[in-house]
Amino acid sequence: MTSIFPIAKKHFLRKNCSPWVLNDFRIRSVRADGRVPAGRRVRVASRRSDTLLYGFGRGIMTLLYALPLGAAIGFSRWVAGLYYHFDRRHQRIADVNLSIAFPDMPPARRRQIARDSYRNLGEMLALIAHFPRLHDPERLSKLVRYDFTDEYVKFKAENRPVLILTAHLGCWELLSFAHGVFHRPIHYLYRPLDNPRIDAALLRYRGLSGNQAISKRDASRKVLRALASGADVGILADQNVQEREGVFVDFFGKKACMTSGLALLALRSGAAVIPSFLVPDPERRTRYLIHALPSIPVRNTGNTAADVLENTSRYARCIEEAVRQWPDRWLWGHRRWKTRPVDDPADPYAGI
Repeated sequence: MTSIFPIAKKHFLRKNCSPWVLNDFRIRSVRADGRVPAGRRVRVASRRSDTLLYGFGRGIMTLLYALPLGAAIGFSRWVAGLYYHFDRRHQRIADVNLSIAFPDMPPARRRQIARDSYRNLGEMLALIAHFPRLHDPERLSKLVRYDFTDEYVKFKAENRPVLILTAHLGCWELLSFAHGVFHRPIHYLYRPLDNPRIDAALLRYRGLSGNQAISKRDASRKVLRALASGADVGILADQNVQEREGVFVDFFGKKACMTSGLALLALRSGAAVIPSFLVPDPERRTRYLIHALPSIPVRNTGNTAADVLENTSRYARCIEEAVRQWPDRWLWGHRRWKTRPVDDPADPYAGI
């Protein structure tokens, strides 16, 4: 044993641990009585699960890539719609959210929107699988067209930084990808996935357009540096955050905790804030349209707390209007109203 694994023995052997066992491409220790320590059992099981999930995901992406894009989208939407019927927990979360947003909507219509939201996710998965083919501008232009305002061109001519405000609505992954292909690579904020292998694979797909990821764990300085260089930064600002990370604003008539980071970045950098969403092309000239709205004025009175609250409220209203326009394209399975203010502490997701 010593002659075969001298480095393993030097760095990993511990008291009460005997020989190393090679299992699933990993070396793990067992106690002298043959039992695996509980912590190690959890870690090994987690790694096995990560590996299996990665392998399954890789197989799905390979299959989708092998299909023509239209067929891949149709197949992926069908599978996602089927999966909706088995995902009871997120069904219930979506129903709670839709009841808050559209209290007068018939239950059958709410279920249809929730199911279509799943299908939207399936569609986006198929599009990501085809990113290796879509980083060619000529090919991508047959799929996506821009509806950008003249403001963006003006801001870029002035070398003014731009914050692209978007949401988990439509095909947001293709939005940032297309922006990087058609215009210039952007920096985007993201939260690393729990599965490191899937996270690394997704970053590789996103990076095919030249876009650069900035982890939310160390975002502030990197984002400000990117903005100072005149770069564009994309931020998904529609999900729930902890109270220490955001402010409470009205969202569909109910207080929701929204990140204050976007407002702070706009105040500190002087960046313009342009809302953009990738949705089905209503004119059917292409499959998708990047729908960019006029920039949202940034209030800067010198009262940071009040300015952050007002600007964040403006961003929330913009996102709400987009969700109302394309309700079947928003991610309803997220616990959007989880963080509650002290005057309305009831958790709408209790028991889910």
